[in-house]
Amino acid sequence: MHALVRFLAALLLAAGLSSAAAAQVFSVRDIAVDETAPTIQQAIEQGRAKARLTAAQRLVEKLTLAEDRAQANPALDYPALARLVISTDFQAEEKRTASRYITTLIMRFNADEVRSFLETRGVPFVEAQAGRTLLVPSVSQQDVAAWARAWDGKADATRLTPFVVSRATYDRPLRWADVEAETIAQQAARAVVAEAYNQDGGVFVRLTELRAGAPAEVLAVAGPFSSLAAAQAGAIDAMETAYKRAVVVRTTGQTSMD
Repeated sequence: MHALVRFLAALLLAAGLSSAAAAQVFSVRDIAVDETAPTIQQAIEQGRAKARLTAAQRLVEKLTLAEDRAQANPALDYPALARLVISTDFQAEEKRTASRYITTLIMRFNADEVRSFLETRGVPFVEAQAGRTLLVPSVSQQDVAAWARAWDGKADATRLTPFVVSRATYDRPLRWADVEAETIAQQAARAVVAEAYNQDGGVFVRLTELRAGAPAEVLAVAGPFSSLAAAQAGAIDAMETAYKRAVVVRTTGQTSMD
């Protein structure tokens, strides 16, 4: 059944998983390490061990839906999954003192072993990436410059919905014609407008998909968030969740289209 999940997702995207794409999907980035211990060696070992566990949790969250994780049987064993890390890269420069270790890591997992880990627990998962998205920040009653800063350097090719960020941030409603040229230039399959706005003391983000020849479609409304940084991260999670709901196939053989 899970082979069917992967086949149908790839078919929907009109593209199979290359080995390079698989490496992206089974990688997790932005893993912050800040560990203090009696010695620097202990700090490094403890920090990286915690990072592997964090990466394991984030990987499962990326590939699956919350309601399916809750039904896992046996329960998800994140320490066991953390042992499936096969490589670690540095995303930021290491900083060391006599007792403190700071860095940011990218961790890659063994794809076959992760598939087996989820399949044996009956957890449906998605591993086929969507086409590239041009993410277009937009605001309504928000600070344009602050929202633009929240997206600076946030492009991510490892997500199920890989994306690049538009060079422009807007403070008005957008149509396909407004973003068409940049979407094509970035070789993106679509544009998604991430419109930040305030409501009831919190920040919300409305995600609207724009494509050639198609009406605008609201994919999700994420929030509330306490900050623009949290709203940025939450918007990407919401875009990825919307994609997973559209392509995941459960044991009944029915595609979820919530």
